[in-house]
This record gives sequence, structure tokens and C-alpha cells, in this order.
Amino acid sequence: MLKNFVKEGQKLPLYGVGPFIVYGMVMVTVIGTVLLGHVFKIGILGSPWILVFRILGAVLILLGAFVWFMGALRSGMDENISENRLKTDGIYAWVRNPMYSGIWIALIGVTLMWHNILMLFLPVINWLIMTIALINSEEKWLLNLYGNEYAEYKKRVNRCIPFFPGVKKPVKVICFILAVVVAGIVFAKVESGRTDADIVLTIEENGFEGHFYDAGEKEKVVITFSGSDGGSSASDTMAWYYKEHGISALGITLFDGKDTGKYLDEVPLEYVESAIGWLHSQGYEKIAVDGVSKGSEYALLAASQFDDITCVVARAPSYFISEGMIGKKAPSGTSCWSYQGEGFAYTPYKVREFDVVKQFSTHHEFNILEYNTGKDVLEESVIPMEKINGPILLLSTESDTVWPSAEQADFIDNYLEEKGFPYEVVNAKYKKISHFIIPMRRNTWLLKIMFLSEKEYPDECEKERKELSEKTIDFIRNHW
Repeated sequence: MLKNFVKEGQKLPLYGVGPFIVYGMVMVTVIGTVLLGHVFKIGILGSPWILVFRILGAVLILLGAFVWFMGALRSGMDENISENRLKTDGIYAWVRNPMYSGIWIALIGVTLMWHNILMLFLPVINWLIMTIALINSEEKWLLNLYGNEYAEYKKRVNRCIPFFPGVKKPVKVICFILAVVVAGIVFAKVESGRTDADIVLTIEENGFEGHFYDAGEKEKVVITFSGSDGGSSASDTMAWYYKEHGISALGITLFDGKDTGKYLDEVPLEYVESAIGWLHSQGYEKIAVDGVSKGSEYALLAASQFDDITCVVARAPSYFISEGMIGKKAPSGTSCWSYQGEGFAYTPYKVREFDVVKQFSTHHEFNILEYNTGKDVLEESVIPMEKINGPILLLSTESDTVWPSAEQADFIDNYLEEKGFPYEVVNAKYKKISHFIIPMRRNTWLLKIMFLSEKEYPDECEKERKELSEKTIDFIRNHW
């Protein structure tokens, strides 16, 4: 087929393997976009990454078009091929294959327009297509035709990625690695520090680290807590959801925040105590707490200690205080929670070292039930939930792979009944949703990677997540 492009006396085909490379890269991009963006709908990022990805995508599309234009229409390459001369100046001093490179860069830009984190592997596949095809075709032809001249040219200039002429390869590699590292740090910093809250509160000024979502009404307010993941992502998501439904909420960062402790270890109950004081100063009288996973443990404990809290939502709950953790590696040897400098009595882990990667490899999902079942729960570590001054909503799932939240919710329900608890207790169980039993506004693709139930039963999980979220709003509005 390529012979059709060869002129008499010309030793190289005019188009080389270009059509096959371009078709291949375009098909990979189209198929990947359809599957990830339209069929499975996973990896899609929300605001502000939509704007960031689209601006960067537009820049790369323009850059790719420029590189292609300079290589295809402004370089005189056709004349060089016809006369069998090696082209090494102009844009060819920056990259050996500017036409392929330009299309590749433009396709990266097109990919970014979909603001989908999983689509970032598509440019890697396209790079492999381009690299393998060129190594096994055009580069062999050129080396046979030009010998040492082309060999030396290969040493100086990149195959696919444009770079400053004359820079040695080790320097290029170092620059590339540094660029990736810097981009990763910037991404992580922006993501961790990002919030769309109306008010940001700090430990220095307010005694706690939190993000307040103001719905504009003063009757009720909910304080939200993340779980063992730390930070403010989950607590902010819950607070945001309340605001979207007309209820003000305050997401509190328990650990791994800007000024909090780094680990889930003796986290002070003073955080919520200070938050209660701040909310009262803002005119709020009725205060509820809502926590997920370890955050539910903190919520139940806080409500048992402070009468100002008159409603509790406990998602994937625990009924006892557990030992703290040093990251995801090992127990801390101290309590998760403390008050006035003293740690609460706690039930220790039997396992003294965590290997989350091994568990993931064994179960093909995030599954640490082995670490969180079979504990010898100490009586003094059981939260005195009968002291809570208001109704309780328990949300649990039978598909929990972190700890047996459905069983623990049943324990709480029975415990409160035996204690003659005077307020309403609603024990709502779900079948398919994962441990991450909160509303989602972004990164739902991550749940499908972490939990098999979310991957295998996406429709059921979405339905259950919607139902429990609506139940939570109804509980706060009509049962409290």
C-alpha cells in the first residue's frame, strides 16, 4: 500500500506509517471516551477541575495544531523526502516526528476536555502505539538510509515529545520527572485545600477546624464528621448535601487537616465542644451531629457527653471506642478520642500491624473486616448512648467490608431498648451499598475501584444512596 506514495527515485514513502498511527490513536481516544465518559461514567471530576482540565486541554489542542502545522506545512519536509535528505532543522530540531507528535498532543487536549481522571491513561496508550510503530518501521528505514547521521540525530532529539534543542537526554528525563512531581504536589494541595464552604474556621481562632455551609435558616444545624480517611472531604460532602436541602451544616476536620493532629489518635472532644459554642454564638439552638464510620463513633460519644446535641445520625456505626491508628499501618496504643487531656477507655485491636495492600490483593477490594471483627469489647469502652438527649438514626449496610456495621447497629438498637431510651431510634439497613454510606457529589468512580458491591451493583447502590440520603433529610426535618 505504501508503494502508492513513493515517487520514482525516492527511497522513503511520503506518508510512512502515519495513517495507521493516526487512525490507531484516534480510535483509542474515541473508544476510551465513549466507554469511560458515556457507558460506565466513571472517573469524571467535578468543579473546579472541569475548568482546569478544559483550559489545559484547549492549550494543548492549540499547541498540537501548531506543532503539526510547523512539521507538515512549514518545514519543507516533502522536498527533503523527495531528495532523500535528512531533515534536522526547524521544528525537527525540537522533535523527530512533529506531525505525529502534534496530533498526539492535540488528542491529549481533547481527552482533557472530558475532565475525566481515568482518561489520562489514553495518551499513554497512544504514545505506545506511536513509539512501537515508529521503532519498527520508519526508524529502521531512516537508519538504513542515513546511517550514523540519523543515529546521532536520534541521540539529540526526542521521538515524540518536543524539547529544547541541544539538551541531553538525562536532563530531559530529570525535567520530566520534576514536572510530574510538581504537578502531583500542586494537584494534591489544591484538592486537599479546596472547599466551597461559606465560612472557613480555624483551630487558632475558633478552637476547631471546620467548614460552614450556610443554608440561611437558623432553626436547626448539623455538625458532620469524616471517618478514618481523615481530612474534610467526607464531612464537607455531607455538610454540602444538607445545605442543598435547606439545612445549615458544619463539617469538622477531626485529624489530618491543616492544623489538627496527623493521625486518628486521641482526637480531642473539645473540637465539637468549641463548635457548639460557635454555633450558639451564631444563633443556632438545635444542634445535631452526623458522622460516618469512625466519625459515627465520635458523633455518638460527643452526643453522650454534651446535652446541647439533641439528635444523632450514625452512618456505618460503632457502639464502642476503639484503639487509635497511626495512619493505615498500625494501632496507636492509645484511644481514638480524648477529653481534657485524658484518653477514653478503648478496646484494642488484636492485630498489631495492618497490611491494607495485602487485604486488597486477597479480596480484590478494600476489605479490612479481619482487623475489625472478633474484638474482645471492653465494657468500659462501650459508649454510654443512653445519655444522648434526642432521637438517633442508624444507617448501616450488610455489604460492609470495613466493619460489621449492620450487626453493630443492631447492638445499639437493642442496647438502647434495654436501657429504656426515651427517644426515637430508627435502624435503617441496606443490602448493597458499601461502607461509604454518604451522598456523593464527585469521584463515584473511586468507589467502584475500592468496593466490589459498588462495582457489581451500581444501580442498586445508587438507589440505596439516594434513599438513605432522603431518609436523613426527612429525619432531621420531621423526627427531631
